Amino acid sequence: MNKIIDAGNREKYSALRIIILLLQALGWIVIILGILFIFLRLGDSLNSEFFALGIFTSLIIAFIAFIISVALFATAEFLKLLINIEQNVRVGQLTLSNILDKINQLSVVKEISESNKLSELDSEI
Repeated sequence: MNKIIDAGNREKYSALRIIILLLQALGWIVIILGILFIFLRLGDSLNSEFFALGIFTSLIIAFIAFIISVALFATAEFLKLLINIEQNVRVGQLTLSNILDKINQLSVVKEISESNKLSELDSEI
């Protein structure tokens, strides 16, 4: 039982976890920069005759920033999913190994008890 608990608490893939944090941070940076560029673009176009073009480019910037940040966050979540799958498979493998060990122990005990019964029968005869 201790093997299972230890397997679940082990921190593996520390480099991958750092990559996840970097992807999430980069996603937030893209969102912040996208919002900043939107306001800068709108501010530039307020006193211009190309106000409609400024709004259009701001919407394009917002859309691109949204798509890039969603892709970054999705990649980070996918990497988390892979780590969780690996941990669950490891715990399942250890659990199955423990169950098989107990089955083998029981079958050995059963064989020993059967051989003792046979030896008792032989001694009675």
